[in-house]
Amino acid sequence: MNTVLFVNDGYANIWTRDYLKKQPQARNSLVMPSNPSPQQVVDIIGKAAKLAGANGTLIFNLGHGGTSTSGDTREGFVDLAPNKKMRIGGQQQDGIFINVFYDVNVAGPNAFSDMDNDIKFNANTTGAKTRQQHWISYKKIAEAIQAAHLYRVLFLTCKVGNSSDFIKKIANDWGVVVTAPRRRVVLSPQKNRVRIHLEGDAPDTGTNVASSEEELLVFNDFNSYSAAPPIRNAA
Repeated sequence: MNTVLFVNDGYANIWTRDYLKKQPQARNSLVMPSNPSPQQVVDIIGKAAKLAGANGTLIFNLGHGGTSTSGDTREGFVDLAPNKKMRIGGQQQDGIFINVFYDVNVAGPNAFSDMDNDIKFNANTTGAKTRQQHWISYKKIAEAIQAAHLYRVLFLTCKVGNSSDFIKKIANDWGVVVTAPRRRVVLSPQKNRVRIHLEGDAPDTGTNVASSEEELLVFNDFNSYSAAPPIRNAA
């Protein structure tokens, strides 16, 4: 099953409506409120993952994404809810809900991960407590996605596929293939419909075609990046 998480913004909801109509037996959706609490985000993503089910695909069609201007592939961000209510990011990314590398020592020997640093040296500070609470929310999302045994998570957002190490970390944490575009995803109004395509494709060329008013655009190695989690031995 393909499940779309969308927001009622006059664009994503219209495309989602027509995407579901095309194959209602194989597709469903769940709306994300415009200003959800962290717990609402966790709960709704968990429900969406269950709807997608084993070997299903969970599609995020509700926010923004971005990559680094420095070329550091650990940097980048992607929204798990609209209006920056849960924007996850990578190294050196400002204005995010949580850094997905929080639990990783990225500085080398004799250094600590940000998590260990908070636990060892900042345990009683407001900042450390907030980061730990946000990390718990992120891990609950990971656990829900793993429990659903999804095949893929797809981000319909901008350029974050250029942040390959950031996408790899999400794939590793969530235990699922993660696909993200290397170019900006555009939702273009048509007559009573919305076309979803990649920026730079002229009308009726490439991904900017009529079929993308009710189908996903074709993601390939040239316009997107996919990362899979490490293969783990069965217990």
